[in-house]
Amino acid sequence: MYQQLSQEYQVWEASNGEEAEAIANEKEVDIIVSDVMMPGMDGFELCLRLKENMKTSHIFIILLTARTGDENELAGYQSGADCYLTKPFNMDILKNRIQHLLALQQKRKQIFLSGIEVNAEDLTSSKVDERFLQKAIELVEKNLDNSDYSVESFQRRHVYESNESLPQTANYHGAETHRIYPKHPFKERLPDY
Repeated sequence: MYQQLSQEYQVWEASNGEEAEAIANEKEVDIIVSDVMMPGMDGFELCLRLKENMKTSHIFIILLTARTGDENELAGYQSGADCYLTKPFNMDILKNRIQHLLALQQKRKQIFLSGIEVNAEDLTSSKVDERFLQKAIELVEKNLDNSDYSVESFQRRHVYESNESLPQTANYHGAETHRIYPKHPFKERLPDY
């Protein structure tokens, strides 16, 4: 699988759940393909931990398993998996799921960056991301009439005070932060980078 996927994508390989979690926290990862049964942390726990972490909650997760049955599939989805494939699986189906999830990610980015008014729920795949984005939108709305409010103020209040990293789904940084509401006067107050 590593050989086939690395021909089309940048791939990092991990031998267990702990290594996968470390890679997800250190690298810019879009999708994780994980076996359910691994030494130490299993795929369900890995999925749950990544989806509860603000820094990694946006990452799509595909679980692979030899465990069949609706109860195992349900457990996978309840842990936050975006896709659940049983072994033996068809590599073309896996590649299709990866392409579909990457396309969905791009669509979310385009919606966010297009400047239309958005609903946080439409751009997120987890409750953690949804709460984060909703809080960001509320902060911007609350400070629309504050001429001293800047990108730096936003970052201090929304990022640094909470000691959480921004999710990478929408590449939130300076110039793109204001695009939540581009037709509002607040936009003119933000510097271009």
